[in-house]
Amino acid sequence: MDIFYKKNSLKDLHWLLLARMVAVFGLLLVSVLSAEAQIPLSTMSYKSNLPEDGVGDWDDPDSWLVYDGTGWVAAAISPNREHDVFIIKKNEIRLNGNEEVNNLYLFGAADAGKKLNLQNFDLDIYGSLHSFEMDENDFILFGSAWLGDDWIYPEQGRIVFKGDSRIVVDRNSWSGQNLASRYSVVFDPNPGQELVVNAVFKASSFLIKSGTVRQTVNTEGTPASSTFSFTTDDVFGTGDFGEFRIASGATLISETTREFDQLIRRSDTKPASSFILEEGANLLLLGEEPLIDAVNVVLDGNVYYKGDGASQEFLQSSMADSQSDFLYQNLYFEGLATKNLPEELSVQGDMEYLFGGQVNGLGTELQLTGSMDQELNIPGLELSGLLVDKASGTVNVRHRLTIFDTFSQVAGTVNFHDQDLTLDFGATGNYSYSGGNWLNLGQLHYGNLPSILDATNATFPIFDTVFDAPRHLMLEGNLSSTGQTIEISFTEAPGVTYDPEFSDDGEVVVYHLNSFFQLNGIGADTDQLSAWILAEDLAVQDINHLRIVGAGEQAIGNHVPASLKGGMLWAGRVFDFDEAQSSFLTIGSISELSVLPVEWLDFEATLLGDRVRLTWKSTAESLIDYTISRTNGEKPEFFPIGNIQESRYGITITFEDLSFPEDKPYWYYQVLAKEGQAEASYSPVLRVSNPFYSRQNPKIYPNPYHSGSVQINFGNWNSGDITSMKIWDMKGVNYQSPDFQQNFNPLILEQHLKLLPAGNYLIQLQGSGKAHTFKWQKYNQ
Repeated sequence: MDIFYKKNSLKDLHWLLLARMVAVFGLLLVSVLSAEAQIPLSTMSYKSNLPEDGVGDWDDPDSWLVYDGTGWVAAAISPNREHDVFIIKKNEIRLNGNEEVNNLYLFGAADAGKKLNLQNFDLDIYGSLHSFEMDENDFILFGSAWLGDDWIYPEQGRIVFKGDSRIVVDRNSWSGQNLASRYSVVFDPNPGQELVVNAVFKASSFLIKSGTVRQTVNTEGTPASSTFSFTTDDVFGTGDFGEFRIASGATLISETTREFDQLIRRSDTKPASSFILEEGANLLLLGEEPLIDAVNVVLDGNVYYKGDGASQEFLQSSMADSQSDFLYQNLYFEGLATKNLPEELSVQGDMEYLFGGQVNGLGTELQLTGSMDQELNIPGLELSGLLVDKASGTVNVRHRLTIFDTFSQVAGTVNFHDQDLTLDFGATGNYSYSGGNWLNLGQLHYGNLPSILDATNATFPIFDTVFDAPRHLMLEGNLSSTGQTIEISFTEAPGVTYDPEFSDDGEVVVYHLNSFFQLNGIGADTDQLSAWILAEDLAVQDINHLRIVGAGEQAIGNHVPASLKGGMLWAGRVFDFDEAQSSFLTIGSISELSVLPVEWLDFEATLLGDRVRLTWKSTAESLIDYTISRTNGEKPEFFPIGNIQESRYGITITFEDLSFPEDKPYWYYQVLAKEGQAEASYSPVLRVSNPFYSRQNPKIYPNPYHSGSVQINFGNWNSGDITSMKIWDMKGVNYQSPDFQQNFNPLILEQHLKLLPAGNYLIQLQGSGKAHTFKWQKYNQ
């Protein structure tokens, strides 16, 4: 019994000591937490001094008491940026002008009442914004906000955070619970400083005017994003509300991610009205799955994806009324995470890899648009699809580019800077060309060629930078074998080789250009193809002089007479596909008359509104008779329109044509120079394009389409011009490809377009020798 009693006594003593230790630790913990939550006072502390439900003015010293180290006494002056201010329960302070403060504490517990009437003035805060409650005479940080009344109001007034780096709101003393937060917030720190938002923050608008704001995921307790939200007061409607704006030169760093809530929203069920990233502003996204819920999202600045986890997704929305398709200006990649591009990605500016993880675009249709020069600088980028549709400007590709499903070149210039383009297509891959140029392409690898090659799927718009002119290559013909591949490169070299000492089909070649295409067919198909090289810029006396030749030798295949296609001059060649084995092709001539004469090097034609001005230099010291001729449109049939005589050497001769064919897309000029009994000299043929005529292409409207009827404006076309129609989505799916045996019926197009699901489409109308492609957007009805 004694042994048993002693054993149990020892056990009881052990548990008693343990319980006492836990109790002591608990008391210490409570003391520490209380000490942390209690707000220390100083002789720079002010508190409001008003009766219950009283209203006082900030600039009236009678509205305040100041702490003298032992107690509260009457204030001699109103508070300024050196002071901490407490506005106590059921006291309201009103601004009559712009004011400054260090830390601002607002009573936020039950029955707080209205606290701060900003009117239309600024309250500049150089410290932090807090909520507090009272414990007898102690001021205690309070982790919430008063739910009722206009706690801070009105929306014309502004809380402006200024000064140096610090936390401006913290989760232990602030929240977004006040539904009627009717005031504007401005972040305007000193240059190079960072303000930290470490709690949900609600207002009627937010502006990052300067410096950097860091939006955290607060991990004190359950992790939560420090979401920017907006007042839900019904005065501002029951739908979307609130603008968040980042001004040029300012930066937002956001740690938010889907798991812990959005970057911005109005409430948990309503989106904000707008998120504006101005040109020159910066948005740095660190979260794995950043969410943004706003009806209008404008990303005109620089967006950085800087995730350091395993992977990072692009911006998304979570509400039905939020914008879900984002148009980026400049896009940059940093951080260790693999960056997974979205299904559709539209970029108008630069898209660059700076450092870190891989950029994954295997499921992405990249759309490069806008009118600015763009940098596409991502090593080893692989994409599902690429659309180039630029009104002006150049896309600069700095690394090898691989496309697996679709490549659509609608308009614009791409400079490959000697990098390769690989179209690694499967059986359903689609390449489509309707406008633009390629500069400095390393090599094109075009896999799984279509069975029918035409101007749309086999025009390769090389631009010859030496001659400063387009030197497009087009292939036409049928392939009976599937899985055929062609590799194409273009080597530029200055000048022309005269008397290359070879013949073509019995005709002596007089000269050829020194820039060459190289073709290499991969596959056993023996079908015949036609190759056409654009020669529109060359001074050709007779188009029958033109040849496609090889590098100092006859080219593969046989000569095809040059042809005007779509109003442009092309040299032709026909060959069997399997003949193209590292074969060279360039433009040559069998007549010296096609060589640009030295005396016509300064011959120019310029459209000047209501006239065309022709200029050239006189090169003889005796009397020369010049006959100026012009075509009446596209057909190369010249008729004289004027004569000039000149005997002075070296002067610039000018002739103005006041009756040019305004209703034609283009026309040609040529001048004949005759000096006595000497042989006549013809100028090169110059083409003048009508810029106003080009604006009369077909159009479909409304674009974008929401509801109602679909209209087509034929421009300078008519329904009889259209022989077929094609519709693709951005993944290359061909929805309709009808041919029209009779006149095109616009109702057919309208019927097809109305049945399409919501999305982005390319529509191509084709006619004899011409095609027009445009992008069309359809939204849910």
